[in-house]
Order: sequence, then C-alpha cells, then structure tokens
Amino acid sequence: MSPVEPPILLAVTATDITGTCAASGTIEVFSDPGDQGETFLGETSCDAIVPWSLAVHAPRGRNVTATLTDTDRSTSAFSAPLAVP
Repeated sequence: MSPVEPPILLAVTATDITGTCAASGTIEVFSDPGDQGETFLGETSCDAIVPWSLAVHAPRGRNVTATLTDTDRSTSAFSAPLAVP
C-alpha cells in the first residue's frame, strides 16, 4: 500500500481555501502559526479531477494546512502551509 499524498493548497483567503488532491476522499483544513494543524477549520470532499473549495473563516496572519483521508481511511501528512493574507 502506498502512502496517501498530501493535498496541495492553491489559494487561501480569510474566507475561502482551494486546493487539489491526488485521490478521492475527505480534506480536513487546519490553521496555526506553523505547519501542523493546531485549530480545525472544516472539511470537504474531494476527487482527483476537480479542485476542492471550502468556505471558512481563516484567521489572518496564520498558516493553513490540510490533510487528505482517502476512501481506504488512510490519512496523509499535512500539506505545505499557506499564509492567510
């Protein structure tokens, strides 16, 4: 079994986060001052074809990261962080 690839964050604003994933599953989005998901912001489903989007309140000046849990219930590492402008 190969590891689950983390999602890729494409854009982050204070009200919306978009990204892509390599496999179908559930994206969980987090906020913190670093890159390890201190505060849960929300979740959405994704597939490997269409970019995903999540409307949330992301605190300005913090980073957003995400994980992907695939349909086999395997969870990725955290994505690379993106700062909320």
